[in-house]
Parts: sequence; C-alpha cells; structure tokens
Amino acid sequence: MVKKGFSLVELLVVIAIIALLMGILCPALLRARQQAKIVVVNAELSQIALALESYSFDNNDLFPPTRADCNPQARKHVFALPKELVKSGYLTMGQEGNVTYAKIHDRYWKEVAYKYIAVGPLYDYTGTPLNNQYLYIPKTFPTSEIGPLVKYKNTKESPISWVIFSVGPRFDKNSLEEKGFDLKGGFPVLDKFQYSQKTKSGIITRMRLNKNGHHIGTFAHR
Repeated sequence: MVKKGFSLVELLVVIAIIALLMGILCPALLRARQQAKIVVVNAELSQIALALESYSFDNNDLFPPTRADCNPQARKHVFALPKELVKSGYLTMGQEGNVTYAKIHDRYWKEVAYKYIAVGPLYDYTGTPLNNQYLYIPKTFPTSEIGPLVKYKNTKESPISWVIFSVGPRFDKNSLEEKGFDLKGGFPVLDKFQYSQKTKSGIITRMRLNKNGHHIGTFAHR
C-alpha cells in the first residue's frame, strides 16, 4: 500500500498557519519579557533602597554622598551607587580604575550599576569634596508637579532625600556619556522622564520622600 504524504499546497498552508501564529504570539511574548524585566529592576531598586535605609539607621539618619567625575574613565559611572554600601557590607563591590561602587549592574546598561543621587554632599572618585549635590523639584511635589522648579541642595529643605534609578529601555548611551545627566530640567524626578507603558521608554525610579520616609516612583502610582 502506498503511503500518502503531504502535498506541496498542504505543506505551504501549514507553514502559513505557523507563521501567522508566530506573528500573533511573538509581540505578546516580547511584551511579557519586557514587563518581567521591569519587575526585576524594581525589585533590585527595592533591595538597594533597603540597603540605604539600613545605612542611614546605622549612621545617625544620614545617607551616603553622591559621586560624580568628569574624568573620561569615570564618566559613565556618574552617580554610581555609593561605595559606603560596600564598606558597610550591604552590597558587593564593583571596581573600574579609580571608581569604586556598589555593584548591582543596571539590567538596561550592564557595564554600569544603577544610579544614585542624594541631595547634600558631592564628591569625585578620588574623594575630593565638590559643591553640594542638588535636584530641581517643584515646590508642589509630590502632590503635583505644577509650578516652577526649585533648586534644592540642602538635605533638610529638599522634599526628596535620594533617587535611585535604572536608565530604562531605549536609552541613548552615547548621549548620556557625552552630556551626562542634565538635572536642571527636573531629571530624574519629574514624570516626563519616567518609564511609560505607552512609549516603552524612560527611566525606572525609586525615590525617598524626606518628610515621611515613604518611597515613591515608577513601581507605584503617585
């Protein structure tokens, strides 16, 4: 008895159906994968936030200083997670040249760690003190973002103690390395810089409110 195989037309129909199913499923799988990555980033930012709170508890309610450096080798590590978290045993150490930082690499920029900006003391990576670190924040924050931005560089006056963030998906690495992070426009606090489900881009943040110690950011709606 002769076994009947698939005809060419039948084979093409099967291939077309598989291609159609792949076309339907792939975008959904990519969205799920992206959402899972965002969840992981938020979980890691939460871990860093816990380390910062623990450090503050052990150091008279103070938080580690911010670090920045215009040295080409250190430029991409601007606002690196503070090495104090390493010395205190909360996080593991990362090292590149004279740059020492807490090593939890940003999942959207694996060459560097997540970023940290705290209002108050600012140092370069050699330990030289610079001018105080500032943030531009609306006076109405966090209840709203209406009104002019105010330059806060005093820890007690600022509505935010610190911000930790991931550069998020679709960031421009070259632009960041060349220009650094421009804080004058309200980065990284304002909503317009935050990750948007609509655009699938923006930074992923966690911020500590100075008044009550609560955390806000892209992980929760304000």
